[in-house]
Parts: sequence; C-alpha cells; structure tokens
Amino acid sequence: MITVQCDFDDTIVTGNVGKSLLNAFASAKWRAIENLYSTGEITVEETNRREFALLNVTKQTIEDHVFETAELRPGFPEFLEHCTSTGLNFSVVSNGVDLYIEPALRSLFLSTAQLHSAHGKITENGISISYLDPYGIDCQDAFKLSWLRYFKSQGHEVIYIGDGKSDISAALEADYVIATSSLEDYFRSERLNYFEFKNFYDVRQVIDRILI
Repeated sequence: MITVQCDFDDTIVTGNVGKSLLNAFASAKWRAIENLYSTGEITVEETNRREFALLNVTKQTIEDHVFETAELRPGFPEFLEHCTSTGLNFSVVSNGVDLYIEPALRSLFLSTAQLHSAHGKITENGISISYLDPYGIDCQDAFKLSWLRYFKSQGHEVIYIGDGKSDISAALEADYVIATSSLEDYFRSERLNYFEFKNFYDVRQVIDRILI
C-alpha cells in the first residue's frame, strides 16, 4: 500500500487559510507568536494553540471567509480522483484546524478526502485547539511526523507532499518527497532527494513515475 500524505495550507490551497483568518480577525499579537515559531522557540502546535486563542469569531464567520478566499492549487481535484482510481491512500495531514479545513474542502467539493488536523472548539476565550496522534493521545509536537510513522508502521510506503518548515521532520522520514517553496529550498540546500512541483499536474506526473 502507498499512502500519499499531503499538507493543506500553501499546498492543496494556494495560500494559508489559517493565517488569512488570523490576519482578518485576530489582534496583531499573533504576529509576535509567529515570530517565536520562526526562531524555533516554540513548536508549530504550540504556535497555533496560542494564535487561535486570539480568534473570537463564529463558525459562520470562519466558513464565510473560507468560501471567499480559499483557492485550490491547479490540478488538485483531478489528482485526488487519480489517487482513488489507482488505489493510492490519500490523506490530508495538516497542523491547521478542522474548523476551516473541513468547510474549505466541502466548498471545493472535496469533502471525501481523509483529514487529520487540529480539532478546534469555539469558546468565549477564542478557539481552543488540540492535536491527537493516531492513537488518540494529545500531541504536543511533531503531529505530521506521528501520522507518517503510523502509516509506515502499517507497512505503507509514504509519498510526502508539502511546502514549509512544519513539513521537514515528516518529509525526512518519507520514502519520497514532493516539495515546493521553503521545503523545496531545504531539501535542495541539504542535497537531499526530492521532486519539485508547482501544481498537482506536476505531482501526478511524479507519482506516475514512482509507480512505474
């Protein structure tokens, strides 16, 4: 069995929906928290916990924003259909939050995609989020890596698709890496094997080569 593990923000969609929500509705404090992540002082999971606590919005506001702003990277619907027809296990594994990822997938008619992400709960004190690993245990770090290791423990080869810093640890343990943006920069600078992509037509071509 081959699993295709794919990031969401800046990968399936062309922008970062989570950051777009924060930029539109949270106080500017979220940028200071983001800087802590950029300098390696806190994990991406802790970053999102702190940042989304600053969001005091309704579910409807989130969904309206998603419907107005989320744009698919070209070729994704066809690629998802190709995975299904060729028997590939496609799984979205994201550090983002289900409160915006699920409506994004639904609005793009992709609600059948398997999703593992942070679970968000709207409270009086912002959005509370939690990450559960494949065994239902609270995950404080390396959420994406925990799922990759789970897939591999089931005997799967893993093709990893991602774009950024939060993808590195999981990508390093994948069997194949298809990268763009800063993840591509990292693999190139470290002289590691990877395939580059700009859209999901590229991704399909790469995977078809892998499957030969």
